[in-house]
Amino acid sequence: MELLPPPPCQVLDVGAGEGRLTRAMTARGYSVFPVERSLGMLRALQVEDGNRAALNGDACALPIRPGSVDCVVSLMVLMSIADAMSAVREAARVLRDGGLAVFAVLHPLVTCGRMGDDGDLRVSDYGNCSLPAPRRVQRRVPLTYEHFHRPIGTYLSWSIDAGLTLEAVVEPLPGAEQVAAHPRFRRWAGVPNMLLWTARRRVSSP
Repeated sequence: MELLPPPPCQVLDVGAGEGRLTRAMTARGYSVFPVERSLGMLRALQVEDGNRAALNGDACALPIRPGSVDCVVSLMVLMSIADAMSAVREAARVLRDGGLAVFAVLHPLVTCGRMGDDGDLRVSDYGNCSLPAPRRVQRRVPLTYEHFHRPIGTYLSWSIDAGLTLEAVVEPLPGAEQVAAHPRFRRWAGVPNMLLWTARRRVSSP
């Protein structure tokens, strides 16, 4: 939330899932338009939120006019898309001049490593793109997903090539209060679990 522009503004929540981020942004005064490819997730979002603005669409082919939104948010989505470069380009396409894209993925150290119970991260083949086996998660809506591994530089280069200017790169670590409240965060106290970055669409020349 600290990386978002101040409300009110229009935000496209790409890969909205069950709507957790959509609800949080709406509660803070943003005008949010969630986009989700999975019909099961989309139905769950619409039933829970009564949100009729939710759109069925693919991150690589957004059903949005060029230059029509102030901000695009993609939370924990790009690392599960085979053609994530196209998804970054689509985010840039739908932004107004000067609009902001906020991306968050599992940290590349995580997608190419394995965290032991002792808190030591074992990393291999950081520089090579790879696809681990699909994983299934049982939440309110069962979810099967894949995680592609890409180095940090790959994500940032895609953003620059899409016509965006990087503004912030963040590798957050949980603080002492968070670890105390959620002991499972202890293993991530010294290794970032997420990578976040913001990039702004360059203003077109007159």
